[in-house]
Amino acid sequence: MDYISKIKKLLALSESKNENEAKAALLKARKLMAEHKVSEDALRKELMEIRREQTKWTYTSRRNSWMVDLATLISEKYCCKMYVVKQPRKKTKTIGFFGYVEDLQTCIIAFDYAVETVLSGYVDIKKRRPSATAKELTALCNGYGLGFCRGLQDAFREQDYQGGYDLILSVSDEVINYGNESFDRSEPVKINNVSMDLWDLGVADGMIFGKVRKLQNALPAV
Repeated sequence: MDYISKIKKLLALSESKNENEAKAALLKARKLMAEHKVSEDALRKELMEIRREQTKWTYTSRRNSWMVDLATLISEKYCCKMYVVKQPRKKTKTIGFFGYVEDLQTCIIAFDYAVETVLSGYVDIKKRRPSATAKELTALCNGYGLGFCRGLQDAFREQDYQGGYDLILSVSDEVINYGNESFDRSEPVKINNVSMDLWDLGVADGMIFGKVRKLQNALPAV
């Protein structure tokens, strides 16, 4: 239902400080709602519905285990929570998120973007260490990924400090209760095959991602 997304965006624009822009957006939103027979109550109900969704990203204790830390950071930033699905008879696990519909959509976009940024850093690592074995490269990439998460965490904390801690958005009790009722308590993540040689590079790239290039420009403000 792509029209639902359009209505949401128009309603968001209707809160603009520009009076003409706000009125035009509101009129367009109401027109779409009338065309598709969408009531304000139905729209509000959908926005307040808690959903869960698996991502396309998987990890093991030896490969890309940093994704758990990254998912935790991103989910809390966008008022969601992460969960893990273990594939039957396999060591591979899949990352998922749950939260209010609009928050969930934004959270998954942010996570996809962050993961792709870390993975793109792997290309540079391979160029830096052309003689490294596959196992050594995996260890270097794992350490880089963990460093990236630390850098992103530091960037988020700096944003929270500059913006005022009283303005920090938090995960709602309803979302937390949904998780408690729907999922078993997660097991601690086991991390194997990690080299910290490129940790500092990961930290620096994570800071840049969080502060300058990526999330603020690509996604709704947080």
